[in-house]
This record gives sequence, structure tokens and C-alpha cells, in this order.
Amino acid sequence: MVLSKQATHAKSLRARLFLLAVVILVPAALAGGALLFNEYRQLRVAAEQELTSNAQALSLVLDRQFGQDRVALEALAHSPSLETNDIAAFDTQARASVASLSGSIVLIDENGHQLVNTRLPRGAALPNIDLSPGDVVWTNLATDLRLSDVFTAAFLKAPAVLMGRIVTRPGQPNLRLVITMPTNGFAAIFDDQHFPPAWVGAILDSRAVIVARSRDSTRYAGSPASPEMNQRLARANSGVFESHSLEGNATVAAYNRLPDYGWTVAVAMTRQSLIGGTLRNLGWGAAVMLALFVLSALLAYWMARSIARPVEGLAEAARAWERRAPALVKRSGLRELDELANALDDAILSVDRKENELRQLNASLESRVDERSRELQDANERLLHGQKLEAMGQLTGGIAHDFNNLLMVIRGNIDLLAGRVNDEKLLRGINYARQACERGAKLTSQLLAFSRKQRLNVESIDVASVVQSTAELLRRTLGGTITVNVKIGSEKTGSETIGDPLWPALADVTQFELMLLNLAINARDAMPEGGTLNINADNSKVTHAAFRPESPPLGDYVRVSLTDSGTGMPADILARVFEPFFTTKAVGQGSGLGLSQVLGTAKQLGGGVEMETEIGRGTTVRIFLPRAAAMAVKPAVAPRSTAVLAKGTRILAVDDDAEVRRVTTDALNEMGCDVREAASGEACLEALSQDSRVDLILLDFAMPGMNGTETARRIRESHSDVPILIMTGYAQALSDAWSGPLIEKPCTAQQLKERIAELLAHAA
Repeated sequence: MVLSKQATHAKSLRARLFLLAVVILVPAALAGGALLFNEYRQLRVAAEQELTSNAQALSLVLDRQFGQDRVALEALAHSPSLETNDIAAFDTQARASVASLSGSIVLIDENGHQLVNTRLPRGAALPNIDLSPGDVVWTNLATDLRLSDVFTAAFLKAPAVLMGRIVTRPGQPNLRLVITMPTNGFAAIFDDQHFPPAWVGAILDSRAVIVARSRDSTRYAGSPASPEMNQRLARANSGVFESHSLEGNATVAAYNRLPDYGWTVAVAMTRQSLIGGTLRNLGWGAAVMLALFVLSALLAYWMARSIARPVEGLAEAARAWERRAPALVKRSGLRELDELANALDDAILSVDRKENELRQLNASLESRVDERSRELQDANERLLHGQKLEAMGQLTGGIAHDFNNLLMVIRGNIDLLAGRVNDEKLLRGINYARQACERGAKLTSQLLAFSRKQRLNVESIDVASVVQSTAELLRRTLGGTITVNVKIGSEKTGSETIGDPLWPALADVTQFELMLLNLAINARDAMPEGGTLNINADNSKVTHAAFRPESPPLGDYVRVSLTDSGTGMPADILARVFEPFFTTKAVGQGSGLGLSQVLGTAKQLGGGVEMETEIGRGTTVRIFLPRAAAMAVKPAVAPRSTAVLAKGTRILAVDDDAEVRRVTTDALNEMGCDVREAASGEACLEALSQDSRVDLILLDFAMPGMNGTETARRIRESHSDVPILIMTGYAQALSDAWSGPLIEKPCTAQQLKERIAELLAHAA
């Protein structure tokens, strides 16, 4: 046998393996260098993103603080002590509420005389306070609720901010309820941030005046922001830009405006600290990359040797066999050859195991079929109950839509009458009618909550914080006979529980607080002689399929449980508690929509509700809120327009409901507009074809034949420059079909006027 000779210049296996490793490492090193160069540019972007995240997080903290003050202010405004004019009792209640607020509570009558001031000792002299627009700049947040910009309060002798609400009392003069918030309270928001020395944060009011700073807050409170900040706020509600601090340092700043309040939170860092950190990170990255390259080269050399030696051992054994000498093959360390003999044994064992499993499966088949039959029957019953609730939800959603049209007609006529009547008694009656309309609007909101058609402001929330703050409110409002206990931790029930800390959850904060309030009121009614209400919040992982339509689907949740020591309820009542308008209370004591609203909101969020009860032992209601991956940020909302509606504005009003169309037309005529009417989408297109001179088209959404969005698309084909405003009492139905301007029914004439003026100003 003739053997081929080794080539003169042939490379060894060891050399080729090392060369392969180097070929792989060189492109990786080049890529690493490119990444290091790109890192230099991205570090600045990362710093700007960190500034933005801090500004957004502080905005959520400030928004939450305002939200808590609003809830407390609303609760105090509905205090029975104010309706009975028991100022002393209200003073006691207000002082009990101060601990959870950002400032002190002041109650003022129509003449500006202070009735209550929790900042001063009880019985101290209370001078008059003038909160007229000339002294204080106000921003309207809602009906009868407004927020001031920072100003130097004479009665505080320091810069302060006010949140006020008008308290209407049947047959009695109105009162003004105000929370006074010193600016040093806002500066406390920055205490937990632990900013680097080169960072500074600031809170600005709606006029871009400094309310508080993380540094030298007392010195700069009440000072205007930098010109660069004013220019940026005029362009957008959030962003990053280069500026100069009030100390004169060049900075990079991020800002975020609160959509509901018009205030702004800004966080800035000096440019010098940004550039220095970037160069330091670049140097460390280059050093680490060089060290990794050297280490990889050494590992490649070692691996080449470890692979080449077993192959060389095989060659030596082959040459020994050729010489007919004893061939000793050393162990190569490769498992494949050593385990080949064991593979057959493993396969035989596997076949025996599978045959045994098959025999067991055949033996248990009959019992499994019976079990599946029972599960199918239970599933059918749950499906029928779910279809019943779904049908009722569709019905109540449609009723809410039609009821909003009726409220629109009533509210519009009330507003028209209010502008033409001077008699005080008649105006008082008109005000009662207006309040009734507001209660009707609240009722439709509850109906839409059950039918899962309400508009939710979903965000990632801290459940523990909301539960604790709401519990404080409940302790003051449920009465002294009911003890409210709160526990943040595990509860061992049907679902697997996960330990602390609590996950963030997806929810609408206001709706979540209303859910807790509704359940607490039900618990109070179930304990007429007093008792205990335990509120528990924990993490829960639902691993079993939903056994009732209201139960949550599989997944991770934050579970909030409310357990009372009340009378409980029988099984037939429990089966119907979530049906709308079903109630066991006396006439006039409940609408039967509280639990329906809780269920509808929980399901719309993607969670669910569970209830356990026993006669004489009390009731437990569990709310499941979906787990949030991270803290969410609210989308920026454009500020409210201050434009004025010009006389003679030409408007085409389109609505198939004659009464709604009439009251809308009358209101627009009162504003000085030139209004034409159309009863359908087809009539609107016909009117435009005859005379296209129109400044704005006001469209109803729910119309037979061609609805509002279809009509709007047809209008855009021939009149793309005409602003279109859609009116609807069923706003959720527009979420996918329409992303343009809309206004919800029922609305006041003033709200309609402001919305039209805003659109016309934007179009101009």
C-alpha cells in the first residue's frame, strides 16, 4: 500500500483552528470598536432619555398629589355638615382630613369671610380673603373646580397655590372650599429623588412661573422660567432642549406638562457633567474591549490545543496499528462515542415506560370522559350566564346613548333658560334641574361602565398607595362604628399568591377609587350596627380557568380584597348581584349599579371580580387588576384653546334627533352663529353641494343610514379644509372609527362654544 506524503507547506490542525478563532475575533473586535464609537453618541441620547424619564415620573407624582387633593376636596364638599350648616362639625372633619392633604383647608362664604381655616387654631380670628381673578390666576379643571397659579398669599405671607371648589347647598348661599398649598410642600416632591449634584428639578405653573425647585426653592419660588423654557412650552407639551439655568449654567433640560392641570415639571443637568460622563464611559469601554480581545485570543489558543491533541492521539494509534504494535487509544473526552452503547439501553427502557403509560391511560379513560362531561356542562352554564350579562351590557350601552341625547336636550334648554331668566326663585329651580342632569349623566356613566363602553385613562398605578389613601378617606366618611383595616401582603385563597412587594397594576386611578368607594358603601349598608372592613392588597397568579363570567382570565394580577363582618347574602342573591339595577335596598337608597360598575370597569381593564359570602359571616369581594410591566406615561394632551367664537360664524348642524338639533341650533344662535340644519348625513352632503360656505360642520355620530364618521369621510373628499366636530353620547364606539375632534353628550353650551372656538382657531 502506498501512502501519500505530507505536503511541504501544509498547516497543522492546531494552526488552522487558531487561525479560525482569530478570523472570528477580528471582525468581532472591529464591530466592538464601531459599537464603542456609536456608544459615544448614544450616551448623550441615554442621558436625555433619563432626564425625560425623571420628568415624566415627577409629573405622575405631581398628578397623583393633585388627584388626591381633588378626591378629598370632593368628599369634603359633600359633607352632611355643610348641608346642615354645622360649621363646627365641618371644622372637626376638615382638621381630621388635613394629614392626607398637601396644605390646609379654608371655607369661605360669598362675602369672602373665612368660616374655617385649619392652618389656624380653632377659635382664632379669621379675616376676610379676596380670591378674585384680579388677585389670583385660576385654571378651570371641572365644573365648580379650579386650580390657581402660584401667588404671594397675604393671609399666608408666603408663595402658595390654591385648589378651590364651589359648594352648592339647596336653599342656602354657596360656599367656597379651598385647599391652600404652600410652595415648600411642592419642593418636598424632590426630596426622595436623590438627584446628582449637577441636576436640578423645577415645577412650573400654567404661566411658566416657578412653584418649587430641588435647589434654592425658597429663593426662586414665584420667579419666571427661562426664556428658552417659555419658547419650548409654546411649541410642545414635552421635549428636551438646551438652556441655561437661573444660576447661569449651560444645561440640557427635559420637561413634561401635566395634561389635566397645565403645570410643567422640568429636570436639567449641566452640559459639563454630560460631556465628562460620556468621555469617561468611552474610555472604560475601550479598555474593557481590549481586555476581552486579549482574553479571547488566549482562550482560542487553548481551545485549538485541546481539540488538536485528541486528533494527534488518533494518528499515533493508527501508526501503531500499522506497525502491528499494541495500540493504546487514549480517552478523547468526547461523549458521543462513549454514550453510543448506552443509547440502546435507554431506548428499551423508554419503550417499556411508554407501554406502561399507555396501559394506565386506557384504564383511566372512562373516568376522564366523565370528568370532561361535567366540565362541559359547567362551561355551558357559565357561557349562558356570560351571554346574558353581555346582552344586558349591549342593552344598557344603547340606553345610555339614547339617555345622553335626552340629557343633551334637557341641559341645552336649561342653559338657554338660565340666560333669559332673572328671577332668583326660577334660577334656583333651574339650578336644581341642572344638578339633576348631572346626576343623570353620572347614571349613564355607570351604565357605560357595566357595558364596558366608558372611556378609561389606563395607566400603571401603585395599588398600595391608592388603597392607603382611599382607606383614610373611608375612615372619615363611613362613620365611627365601622373599623377600616388595611393589609398589604399575601392572602391564601383559591389563587396562588406571590410575595411582596406589590406589582404595578393597570387601572384608571379615579375609577379604581370609585370601585373601592362603591364596595365600601355596600359593606357599610351590610353592617347597620357597625363592624369591621378589612382591605387587603396582594399579588396573585391565576392558574385555573374562570369558573364564572366575572372571574379573571389566566394571568398575573394585583388583587384587592374587601371583607366585611356584615349580614352576608344567600346564594340566589349572590347569583344576581352583578346584574344592573338589581338591588336589595329600599327604594331611593340605591340604583343597583354599584357592583355592575365595579364589574364593568374590571372587565374593561382585562381583569375580573370574585365574591364569597356566607349568611351571618360577612362578604368578601376581590378585584383583580392586570399586572403592568412598567410605569406608564400618559399621552400629552393639547392645552385648552382660549380663542373667542366670532359673531356670524357659519355652522352646519347635522343630527337625526330633531330635539337635539333644535336645542343645539338655539344655543349656537345665542352665541351669534349663523346656523343651518340637516337631519341626516345625506342631507348634509346635499346642503354642502348647494352652498359650501361654512366655517364648521357639527356632526352627530349615531344616525341611521350614513353615520357621522362615514359622513365625515365623504365631506373630506370634496371639502378637506372644513373643520368637522363630531358629537356623540357613545364615545367608546368612535375609538377605532374616528380619531378627529369630538365632544361628548351631554355638554353645556359653554363647553360646545369653547370646543368650536378651539377648532376654528387651530384651523386658522
